[in-house]
Amino acid sequence: MEDNINISRRVGYACSVELIEAANKLPSNIGRALLVHTLIHAYGLIPTSESTEDSSEICEMIPVVPATIDNLAEFHDRDFIEFLLGLDNMDESDIEDALDDNISDYEDNNEANHETPHTHIVPKSALDSAQTQNPRKRNEKYGLQFDCPYFQGISDYVQVVSGASLACADYLIEAHNTSDKSPLAPVAINWQGGRHHAKRAKCSGFCYINDAVLCIQKLRAKFPRILYLDIDLHHGDGVETAFARSPKVLCMSVHRYGKGFYPGTGRLQDRGKGSNAIDYTLNIPTKRGFDGESLRKVFDEVIEPWKQWFSPDAVVVTCGADGLARDEHREWNLTVNDISSIVNDRVIDGWNLPTIVLGGGGYHHTDTARCWTYITAGALGKRESINWNDIPEHSLLEEYAGDAFQFQIDANTGKLTDENKGEYLESLIKELKTRLTMRS
Repeated sequence: MEDNINISRRVGYACSVELIEAANKLPSNIGRALLVHTLIHAYGLIPTSESTEDSSEICEMIPVVPATIDNLAEFHDRDFIEFLLGLDNMDESDIEDALDDNISDYEDNNEANHETPHTHIVPKSALDSAQTQNPRKRNEKYGLQFDCPYFQGISDYVQVVSGASLACADYLIEAHNTSDKSPLAPVAINWQGGRHHAKRAKCSGFCYINDAVLCIQKLRAKFPRILYLDIDLHHGDGVETAFARSPKVLCMSVHRYGKGFYPGTGRLQDRGKGSNAIDYTLNIPTKRGFDGESLRKVFDEVIEPWKQWFSPDAVVVTCGADGLARDEHREWNLTVNDISSIVNDRVIDGWNLPTIVLGGGGYHHTDTARCWTYITAGALGKRESINWNDIPEHSLLEEYAGDAFQFQIDANTGKLTDENKGEYLESLIKELKTRLTMRS
């Protein structure tokens, strides 16, 4: 629903100085949080001291309150949470010794799926109830190694990223409870969230905490049935595992799947667990080169009819940008407009349900900033009214010099052949349609 309409949609944007500073340190995406935020700011999509636009034409700022141990323990193991929140209370000598240990370990065992700094740490925390346990084994137990290294500020990161997604859930609940309801359902955005790999008691795949699970749980207090849609390049295994036995959460994940590709889960035949939850897990595993045409076909012929069958009350979307053609993975061949055509046109506008939009992967940082800025504008109904040719002057403009400071909504597709087209995609769609027919 774009531009020149008399009815506005409430769009909340979770943000704080603490959130941006903490997320900016994430080892897999150093500097990305600020890049995304400053581009959204440059396009005038969030309030500034100089804002002259009607408040209905920009995002409402959602205050971020750090999640407490009790908040996090609604899903995560309490010992795991206390371990994470105590990590910054350690001596520098402990960190240096642990770094040396882990580097030698990694050289002996080069089987990690991600290329990031690799660190072990020895925590020294009053909160840690397992001081007598071998520190290195404890780090392995909780997944603090390889693709999830320790970084200074990890405790703040865990609390504010989760707090931001919980605040998004509160925003939707408050909007649902208000007597002055718009016919356009509200949207809440946390671009620093979408940490969909973390398990109940283990860090995994650049994800230290599973904010997606936490906000779905909170939404369930008001909205009986939640649809979780994951269009990140990687399978949303942490969310699927959390709700594998629940018929109240439909988990749908479109992802790259293949031998050796992280996390190695998300098979077509994985359908949920327990007699009451079969077919409340829907996996759409793809091959290399997946493009916008294939993505829209999957959505229109599979996701849309399953959504109609499930009839959700609210939606949570993990909108990773690592499927963009220039992402360092170079597995999919999507454009900014391709992803927006799903999130904006089909989910936010088409379904018109209370929706939380989370971030996720995205390792070509300027393209990720473009993508998430464009989706933010779309949620506000402003894609058509903004000049997307030249990126506005702002503090990080030089980051876009390699593209002549152009935004490029439909540009930058790669040369990958879409291996999904034809027999593979048709057979996948047929299988999922058959399942739905049997459920109806």
